[in-house]
Amino acid sequence: MGGEVSFSDNYPEHRNLYDFQPNLMNGHLVSGKARNVIDALGVTNAEWLPVVVKNHQGNVVGPDYAFLNLLGAEDAIDMARSVYKMDHIEKDQIGRIKKLALKYDAISPQAKMFRCTMERRLILIREDVHAAFVQAGLTGFKVYEAEGWNGLEL
Repeated sequence: MGGEVSFSDNYPEHRNLYDFQPNLMNGHLVSGKARNVIDALGVTNAEWLPVVVKNHQGNVVGPDYAFLNLLGAEDAIDMARSVYKMDHIEKDQIGRIKKLALKYDAISPQAKMFRCTMERRLILIREDVHAAFVQAGLTGFKVYEAEGWNGLEL
């Protein structure tokens, strides 16, 4: 409690708040509305780090935001079928995905939203989670089909 983030002075024209708020730290900063949807889906590995969002003038514009930290990981990446390069610093992590392939049978049926063991920055969500996000009208998130994904934003 007591954490705060603010809009960057380097981007004075960026004044919009989204349910999944982009930020320079690449953290998953989500609104109270998004948190309620995620909690209602029964995502049990979600850790919430509450913050308030302030605008360029220091006024609170997002009182109910939190960073979402997904605990644990699933061994979801099929390393034999995927095309990738390992990270040269974090030797146990993938540094660049060129073509993603999944091991569906290695993913727990309870895993709804999760990080991948070999690529902890990558978060995968089930189709029902995506459908709930769309139905709730959540804003600011991007999703890509996991199987065959080239590691780049489209």
